[in-house]
Amino acid sequence: MNDLDAQRPEPVQQMPEEERAEREEPAVPRQLSGLEWLVKQVQRQREG
Repeated sequence: MNDLDAQRPEPVQQMPEEERAEREEPAVPRQLSGLEWLVKQVQRQREG
């Protein structure tokens, strides 16, 4: 087990699941931001 920890650069700060969810909810996830941008572009083209 220690070998895996040694390979990791720095331990990621662990936050409680609830607290993490509250902080991440308002912000748009990076994976969805590109998709959301694409959807908006398509909607603009349809309107225009």
